[in-house]
Amino acid sequence: MTQSFRTLTIGESLGFLGGLEQYVFQVAGVLKDRGHKHWLLYERTTGNGEENYKSVFEDTAPIPPNGNLDFYREFISDICAKWRPDVALLHKTRNTPFLEALVERVPTITINQDHFIYCLRETRYFPVNRAICTLPLSWRCVAYGCFVGRPLRHGFIPKFQSLSARRRMLNAQRRAHRAMVLSEHMKSELVLNGFSPDRIDVVPGFTQVPQKEFSPVSDDSNVILFVGQVIRSKGLDLLLKAMKILKHPAHLKVIGKGSALGANKALAGELGINDRVDFLGWVLHEALDRYFEEAAVVAVPSVWAEPFCLVGIEAMARSRPVVAFKVGGIPQWLEDGKTGLLARDVSPGALAESIDTLLGDRDLAREMGAYGRKRAMEEFSPEVAGERLEKAVAKTVDEA
Repeated sequence: MTQSFRTLTIGESLGFLGGLEQYVFQVAGVLKDRGHKHWLLYERTTGNGEENYKSVFEDTAPIPPNGNLDFYREFISDICAKWRPDVALLHKTRNTPFLEALVERVPTITINQDHFIYCLRETRYFPVNRAICTLPLSWRCVAYGCFVGRPLRHGFIPKFQSLSARRRMLNAQRRAHRAMVLSEHMKSELVLNGFSPDRIDVVPGFTQVPQKEFSPVSDDSNVILFVGQVIRSKGLDLLLKAMKILKHPAHLKVIGKGSALGANKALAGELGINDRVDFLGWVLHEALDRYFEEAAVVAVPSVWAEPFCLVGIEAMARSRPVVAFKVGGIPQWLEDGKTGLLARDVSPGALAESIDTLLGDRDLAREMGAYGRKRAMEEFSPEVAGERLEKAVAKTVDEA
């Protein structure tokens, strides 16, 4: 182990919600197990498992909203005097003055888990047809109408995004000491947007691999499992449409909540498949194992360019094959034909074809599940990730 360091972690949330919050918790936990200490600054609370979330941090505090640059300079100075961090791990913030003050005062590693800083819509796909965008942040984002962002959380009124404000955020992130990403795809996105490739570390996502081996996929199981936020970019609507045209009998279990939950429940009714779909809401992460164990296939129908997608390797660690679209960082862990199947295109028909292949060949499903667990242990375990994370952080601490 390198010399222990003290990290200031910055995340949007205190508590569990989606993959981002889970990853913040995992990074702090795995580094804590290696002798390092962490403090958390956050912007909001989720109401989900907050006390458990705090357990990996020495202390936590909210970031005061609506301050200017001088206010946040003073705030960061007070935090540094109190917690004495060696380095900051910035997972995400939408507060540009705070970010500018942070990178001035503390050696900072930005951990880019989504497309927020260089995509006005944050989804990295065009609003009408959901085709994935490959352009850098520029005036063309406005020309293509992407300044009309996603609707507000509890309504239908869209948010209008400022190109100049997003450029200011992007410039502040470029001034950070280093950047860390979950996949080679995300590295290419940062380079496209002006980051130096030699200042970017690729540290893939990771998951706890259960010590007990999960039972292989059963001949009797017909359960398709979806785990994630129920938002448009996650493609649950395509999975529901695929359920309608499957050749093999199947029952879909949906774990998660989000802004598109009502629309997807309505779609299930319109498709006439209500009796084959269970919407189970949010489930504690530690309670997911039984759902993985009863599944024959785990579906990841994301249509956006997923930076990585932790649920995929969680399924692999539990000996379950995964079906997904070939988008973003998903091919970094989903070896087509080995740990699961990448659908031939982004459509309900292609997704149904991949699911049917595994439902119709349980030996293949079991073979993929076994290989997926092996690969999760070798490449995506906390032990492997801990070494990678420690080296990346120590590099910044040593250079600062």
